[in-house]
Amino acid sequence: MNDYNFSPKKKRGIIVPGRKRRSRWLRQLYVREQLSIYDIQIKREDFPWQEQYERYLLQERCLMPITVKGHIHVLRQFFRFLRQQYSMQTFRAAEVTPDHIRRYLAYLKNERQNSASSRNSKLGILKSYYIFLEYYEYQEEGQNPLLYIRRARVPSRLPVYLTREEAEKILAAAAHSSHPQRDTAILRVMLQTGLRAGELLRLRLCDLDLTDKTLRINGKGSKQRLVPLTKNTMLALQDYLAVRHPGAEGEAQVLFLNDKNKPWEGPELNKCFQELCSVADIQKTGLTVRNLRHTCLTLLLQNGAKLPALKKLAGHSNLSSTQRYIHITQNQLREAIKKHPLG
Repeated sequence: MNDYNFSPKKKRGIIVPGRKRRSRWLRQLYVREQLSIYDIQIKREDFPWQEQYERYLLQERCLMPITVKGHIHVLRQFFRFLRQQYSMQTFRAAEVTPDHIRRYLAYLKNERQNSASSRNSKLGILKSYYIFLEYYEYQEEGQNPLLYIRRARVPSRLPVYLTREEAEKILAAAAHSSHPQRDTAILRVMLQTGLRAGELLRLRLCDLDLTDKTLRINGKGSKQRLVPLTKNTMLALQDYLAVRHPGAEGEAQVLFLNDKNKPWEGPELNKCFQELCSVADIQKTGLTVRNLRHTCLTLLLQNGAKLPALKKLAGHSNLSSTQRYIHITQNQLREAIKKHPLG
């Protein structure tokens, strides 16, 4: 499958822009990735075993289609780098050396200004591709150039979150928006369940059980979790469902619809959140809709929730991902230190 094929059809779960959206999508792509027309025209033979690799990611690793698309994009970026810097007109995995990898990471850091976490993510995708090549014997063992490439050190940063007072302010702002029932329901669900923005966009009507008062969340790696809903969240959802537009054919089962009665897209959801923050006069650096998830987990931990319960609620694979929210106990720690007998 060509990652930049502009057919309006749906291929393997990946929807590419149709004719009406083609120009705008292309402009955004050029600006974001600094590509040229030459860069877009990548032939199928320049990406060996692409279809097999996609099936491997979708079926064996159970990745979401949008994640698979990200993998393909990163690999194409790496192939373009090899073509431009080393005149490799056709990618041959066995010819790639550790020096090629290090120069590519330096290119990401110095010319594309990618952060350490972003570089590590792309390095992980390259490692995944080479593991796939060896697993299916497309390449001999021992020829992996990434074996001794170390990940960049990522500085530890505390997650940005809303205080309880700020969360109440943004809920009050949503109650006076142009779509109060919908916006309030979205905020309530995110603040109470701590689901990811992508998980919110994938919610369908069948995932909501009004009888048992639960919400089924389809998370990363096709993992599902069932989250109980509080009274206020249930009331907000019932108010929204009472005024919800039925939606167009094929989209009627999506739980949350935007102003055009279409499924939300990530940038649209974040823009709506930013507007509500502006109305609520909440000004914090780096605040995005994703921070509602941090807010949920932080407020729960502040009020006595245990890490194993938060891990299950957040859908984390391991407890270390949940432990980053322990930072909120620092204020409690300061109060305890004030009572130290030796002062």
